[in-house]
Amino acid sequence: MGRIEKIKRLVIEEANKRVLNEMVTLPYPPKRVLVSGSKGEDVIKLQKRLKELGYDIGSSGNNSDGVDGKYGTKTKSAIKKVQKKAFPNNYMEWDGRTGEKTVKYLNKSGSGEGQSDDNSTNTPPRKETKPNKKDGWRVYSDKLSSSPFDSKEKGDRFRIWVNNNLPNTAKKHKLDLPSETTSHKNSYILNTLNQVLKYKNGEQIRVFEYYKIKNPNWDKDTGGGGSGLELSTNINPRYQNKIKTDKIDSSKKVNGIIAKPGTDQCAQFVNYFSNQFDSTGNAWLAHEYDSKIGPTTYSAFKNLPKNKIDEIIELYQKIDKSGEGAKESGTFNGDVRDLVDSLVPAKGTVKNIDMDDVVGIFYYPSKHHQEAFFQAGDKWFTGTEGNRQPGNTIKNGTGWGMNTHLGIVGATKYGKPIVFHNIGGNVISEPADNLRIAWAKKVG
Repeated sequence: MGRIEKIKRLVIEEANKRVLNEMVTLPYPPKRVLVSGSKGEDVIKLQKRLKELGYDIGSSGNNSDGVDGKYGTKTKSAIKKVQKKAFPNNYMEWDGRTGEKTVKYLNKSGSGEGQSDDNSTNTPPRKETKPNKKDGWRVYSDKLSSSPFDSKEKGDRFRIWVNNNLPNTAKKHKLDLPSETTSHKNSYILNTLNQVLKYKNGEQIRVFEYYKIKNPNWDKDTGGGGSGLELSTNINPRYQNKIKTDKIDSSKKVNGIIAKPGTDQCAQFVNYFSNQFDSTGNAWLAHEYDSKIGPTTYSAFKNLPKNKIDEIIELYQKIDKSGEGAKESGTFNGDVRDLVDSLVPAKGTVKNIDMDDVVGIFYYPSKHHQEAFFQAGDKWFTGTEGNRQPGNTIKNGTGWGMNTHLGIVGATKYGKPIVFHNIGGNVISEPADNLRIAWAKKVG
């Protein structure tokens, strides 16, 4: 190689080093998992890194380059493309969430990687074992010949999860029977693992694959010292080391699970607890905050029957004419409580509650029933004080947040969602099935 060629090579190498040094390096390990709805400086850094690598993240932000500090659909789509390149043989990693594995890959990637992206990996890869086909549907794994669980604890965790999330499947394979808690390797467990579920989009997946997607740490004991407890990865650092993980129970409520939470308000506690949103408002106004928290997946205050619509309107107008309005422990507190009690379903009725979900809770002893009902319903009525008239929204059966209490799913115990909620400074951990859930929101 001639002298000129050597000089050129050295110049190019030095230029490449400078480019690499100037490129954004994401903190590793990350302080939190970034998901849809996440906001902040770490999201900005992630978006800048994606731009460096050539990924399209839209045109929002001050510079119209997609860097706006909000983990929206464009950022999530870009991350999914990253994950398809990083983990081509593991479609379960293509979830659009930015955790340790994705950050590690992004920090190693070279400039321009995203420019050659195409749609060739938009469907899960057919690797290891060729997907079985049945009536045009796809199954991504062969049948198991034996249980993958190596301990009774892991088998029990699976059994409880199936009963909570797939009750018909549990009944079909007799996993709902008390005697079934004795084994983690028998035919009941194996048949359930191999059961095929049908997705609405026309695909199929075995229960075992679905279980692994919903429970990434299915083969580990995390957060609970071998107790089947998994904590949210989005808990604010101010609480992470204060949670009494050894006390959390999958069957009953536990008081004082976090000492000195810094607030005696339920909504403020939820704000403090999670890194995923900035504000929930108060317990009853949070029902309307889809843009701040996430979409509503269930509400007892929607699709109301005619008789309940009439009852709600009559009671609201009665409070309005009395002049009391949104008063704590008002004259109509008991009347509102009984009305809301008739709307909210029984304990254990609301299913599909997942980690990090925010839930509105019906709390019978509350002094705020009248206050919540009247204040939150203000926008559903028109006119002046003493002569408020119902608008079309409530007339058509869509109500407002009438609950007085708020909580958040901060953990799962053997796959069972555990809600953390604060009553007067006492932070309680309680299975979701033990609560009267009025509504639920999927964060992000």
